Amino acid sequence: MSKVFAEPDYKLLFLIEYRKNDPDYSKLVSYINAMDVSELDKPIKYINSRKLSSIIKVSMIEELYKAYMDKIGKDYPENNIQKHMKNICLKTVKKNEYAFKYIKKKDICLEAVRQNAFALEYVKKQTEKICLEAVRQNAFSLQYVKDQTEDICLEAVRQKAFALQYVKDQTENLCLEAVRQNAFSLQYVKDQTEDICLEAVRQKGYTLNYVKEQTEDICFTAVRRDKDAFRHINIDIDDKELYQIMSNHNE
Repeated sequence: MSKVFAEPDYKLLFLIEYRKNDPDYSKLVSYINAMDVSELDKPIKYINSRKLSSIIKVSMIEELYKAYMDKIGKDYPENNIQKHMKNICLKTVKKNEYAFKYIKKKDICLEAVRQNAFALEYVKKQTEKICLEAVRQNAFSLQYVKDQTEDICLEAVRQKAFALQYVKDQTENLCLEAVRQNAFSLQYVKDQTEDICLEAVRQKGYTLNYVKEQTEDICFTAVRRDKDAFRHINIDIDDKELYQIMSNHNE
């Protein structure tokens, strides 16, 4: 009957946890080399039975999977080994979401960012689905999105307007959405337009303090919203108009 592994192919895997002079290591290698194709579940069960950290188990199972596919090819059903590997990986990231640095499967990465959005920093092959899930959990994980799309950025600023500070390519639409959610996010707008500034001061007059290029319209709109916003006016304006607006607040 055919063997799955030759000893030289398999030793590297167990050097993760066992040394060459470790009896348990030698026993495991002998066990694997004697294994028949029909007994692929046995090495996985053996790994699971060992008192190893879940991270080590994940790494070992992944190496086992690679070695198995290299040796046997894709003629033998993969379902059993994939099922075991996925279950172990899922249990691992639920205990320690950063463990998935050792895992490459997309669905495991998705589970990891559900547990902790900032784990996105360690996802090498990011998909839009994974990134959207991360920013839904915590908008500030946007800083770790490699390929920022409009949808991902919009989702982030809808969750937390201050996530705008991590948007690499700000559009007027994104900035407007952010200041509608929280007017003080105006401080993170790189290219302020009059429309963006007006939207901000309509929400909170005090955000006039963050307007880089003030106009009379922006200033008067701010003071109409909050009387004390006049303290942040830094341009010459029509004093009569300002006085009238201030008087209306006192009525």
